[in-house]
Parts: sequence; structure tokens; C-alpha cells
Amino acid sequence: MRCPRQSGGRALRADTGRVNRALPFPEARERKPVTTSATRPLSITVLVCLILIYAVVVIGWDMVMPFERAYTQGPATVAFGLRISGWPAQIMHAVQLIVALALAYGLWHMQAWAWRLLLLVVGYILLSTTVWVAVYQEFGRIMFAFLNLVIVNVLLAFTFPHRDQFA
Repeated sequence: MRCPRQSGGRALRADTGRVNRALPFPEARERKPVTTSATRPLSITVLVCLILIYAVVVIGWDMVMPFERAYTQGPATVAFGLRISGWPAQIMHAVQLIVALALAYGLWHMQAWAWRLLLLVVGYILLSTTVWVAVYQEFGRIMFAFLNLVIVNVLLAFTFPHRDQFA
């Protein structure tokens, strides 16, 4: 008979029959989700406010009042580093808005999926910025690439210290 720890690091719980991950610290099993502002880290609260401001001001405003750009008329955005305009841009704005609002909601409630979504968003920003710089080589607008790097660092700096608190 194999020891429960030898079966891939998982052990069956006798009381429920569910599989429980073997955690290094027993108190980690008893962690409850953070749902009140008194127990949520201040940096997460600030980050949620910044994400909501970005969602409403930048994405929402660009959906309602698209400003003219030198390379196109009408709504335009960048998706995976490539410029898109017209209705595809409006659809991408809607997707960006949904992701931003979902991220704000998940971070506010300290959900485990929000931490994974945040990592996905950070990866997307880095990939999109890299492709945009490589394809268009508009070094006069390189400040946008640096702004994206600042955004990535802020996202990670505000959440990484609290990654274990996401239930």
C-alpha cells in the first residue's frame, strides 16, 4: 500500500472524500477568502481603483468618443501588437473592458482566478508591446512601450506580495 504522500503529493481527506493538495503549512488550509475592505491589503484596493479608472476613462471613453489618429479614421486600438480599426476595434474595446472589469471584481474579492487573470494580462501586455515595437518601429512613440512596462510593474508590485491570500 502506498503512502498518501507518494500519490503525486495529494492525500484523500477522510471526512469528505475530496482530494486535498498537500500544503507545506497546515494553517494554509484554513485560509478564508478576503471579502471585506478591513482585511483586504491597501495595495489591492488602490490597484482595483486604478483598474476601474483605466476601464472607465481610457477604454470607455475610446469606445464612446474615438479620437482621430494619424494612421486611421474612426475607432482604433492595438490587439496583440497589431493595429485594428473600425468595428473590430470596437469589439476589442468591449473585450478589454470586460477583462478589466472582471479583473477589478476578482481582485476586490481576492479570488484565485483573479491572480491567474492578472498574470495573463501582464503576459498579454508584454507580448503586445513587444510585437508593436517590432512591427511598427515607431521609436518616436516608444514612451507608450515604457508606459506599458510601468503598468506591468505596478500590477505585479501591488499584487505579488499578497499572492498567497487569493483564495
